[in-house]
Amino acid sequence: MTSEATPPEDTGPENSTVSPVRVESPDLVNLIGRDGLPPLAFLVDDDQVFRTVTRAYLEHAGFRVEEAHDGDDAISRFEQVAPDIVVLDILMPGRDGFETCRALRQLPNGRRTPIVVMTGVDDHRSIERAYEVGATDFVNKPLNSFILTHRLQHILRANRYMIQFDDLTGLPRRSLFLERLEMAIAGARRHQHYVAVLYIALDNFKRFNDTMGHRAGDQILCQVSDRLGKLRASDFSAVNAESSCDEPVPAGISRLARFGGDEFMVLLPDIHREKDIAVVAQKVNESLAQPFVLSDREIHVTASIGISAFPLDGTEPELLLERAAVAMNHAKDSGRDRYQFYGEGLNKRTEARLAVECELRNAIEEDRFSVYYQPKVSVQNETVSGVEALVRMTASDGKAVSPQDFIPIAEDSGLIVPLGDWVFRNACEEIAKITVDAEAPITVAINVSACQFRRSDFATRMLEALEPLGLSPERIELELTEGTLLEDSDSSIVTLTALKDLGFRIAVDDFGTGYSSLSYLKRFPLDTLKIDRSFVRDLPGDSSDAAIVEAIIDLGHKLSLEIVAEGVEHRQQLEFLRERGCDVIQGYLFSPALSYEALQEWLVNWESESELAVIRAVRDSLKRKLAEPNED
Repeated sequence: MTSEATPPEDTGPENSTVSPVRVESPDLVNLIGRDGLPPLAFLVDDDQVFRTVTRAYLEHAGFRVEEAHDGDDAISRFEQVAPDIVVLDILMPGRDGFETCRALRQLPNGRRTPIVVMTGVDDHRSIERAYEVGATDFVNKPLNSFILTHRLQHILRANRYMIQFDDLTGLPRRSLFLERLEMAIAGARRHQHYVAVLYIALDNFKRFNDTMGHRAGDQILCQVSDRLGKLRASDFSAVNAESSCDEPVPAGISRLARFGGDEFMVLLPDIHREKDIAVVAQKVNESLAQPFVLSDREIHVTASIGISAFPLDGTEPELLLERAAVAMNHAKDSGRDRYQFYGEGLNKRTEARLAVECELRNAIEEDRFSVYYQPKVSVQNETVSGVEALVRMTASDGKAVSPQDFIPIAEDSGLIVPLGDWVFRNACEEIAKITVDAEAPITVAINVSACQFRRSDFATRMLEALEPLGLSPERIELELTEGTLLEDSDSSIVTLTALKDLGFRIAVDDFGTGYSSLSYLKRFPLDTLKIDRSFVRDLPGDSSDAAIVEAIIDLGHKLSLEIVAEGVEHRQQLEFLRERGCDVIQGYLFSPALSYEALQEWLVNWESESELAVIRAVRDSLKRKLAEPNED
């Protein structure tokens, strides 16, 4: 490349047909060619002097230049050169510029490449013929180099727009969509999230075109484009509108394209949850299901949508498009007006999640939740110190739904906020009725989601829920995960301090499985550390778990924190924890989670068993003393 070549002086050859005007800007063309380099001009002329002079001006303006000495040379080398624009002389021996232009347009890459013809014959017929054979534009000789370079720049920019954007809807075409998809995939690799492609095809649109005419069809296509465009902000943001959690919602439909005919593409470049892909597809179907108005007549249009996702269905743009198209065809074959994932596993998982979410919403409306309680027992004297409140859900068919299935979906959908408020109110109401020991009433530990905790009025809402019950905040322990506390530590300290001032106890749940940044333990006003069950499961046999548990207990006690171990199922685990100084345990060793009624009965029985244990211990002690020989 000779982009730094000096333009010829004004004293150029007498037979030059280029007007010797100096190009003042060395970078007139701020465009990128097909291969990512400056645009390549293919200069076709039988006059070598003309080619030399014109090449110098074009290179000085920022172009790369390839030359051909006649029409046959240009045709034979066109595919190899792959130019961004052709500058073609009309008057050449043998195959003239008209025939050369016509032949270039027949080549695979010649249809979209701009061709500028040069002619010294200033007559209307030559100009008309140039356009007839496919010329993009024409210029007259002698050429003004300044005008020529600007003309080529303008044509390239206009041609790039025509290639990349649909002239009917103004949406990007396939080439630009692929560029954006490739960029989205690169970002997804760095940040480890999904990229989804939605391939949308209108159902029975050919029949509509044949019946109503192509003009009416074009109007519908423009209205479809407008509707999809409106989903970018308002409609898609409404996916999580019911959530009062401050988590950012997905970016929405930020990339649209039309591939011709009735086919549209949607690119979702920043998806963190599989569920959101299906939600967008549903939004598209719902939007298109609304009637279109055409000449005061309502037209109903449906669409079939195929979905592929990076990296689940492929890692290359073309492959993702291909698989989205396959999924779209399956959607059509399955009855139209629906969406279909390419990956059957993802499809089934997403459908299952949506089914659970639907069940979850109905359960909230129909009050199909209940609170269960798992007792917490003091390790040293095996007395009941409190309970943990755990939510349970019953499906419409009467079967129990595992918390592992519906809690994550409640968190993703924002339903965890009303559900969490319901659990808090009901747990407090029921615990307020239980009085085992007036001097040491049991406390209730209640899990708090990140969405609940980040609400600015969280502390006030908790206190307001207690006031009608006459229940003291000292009997409530709020359990939060490490991730919730550390996401915005400064804000967390403010909220925790407010809660502590009101009298609530604060526990860190599942300690050791999250960030485990020990510095926050001394910064936050905490009361309790809960050792996750994953560290208790293999005690005392697993030396690594044993070391971790010992370290947590020792650390917690040095910070004046109570230590609670979850998932205790065997006496060996209990004895290990007792020897290490653990304060409280909960688990199947003493009791599973119980309904409110079952908890009341269990507490009565546990109290009786404890008294009997004391009586037996006193009796055994007396027996031993009586059995000892009298030394007097």
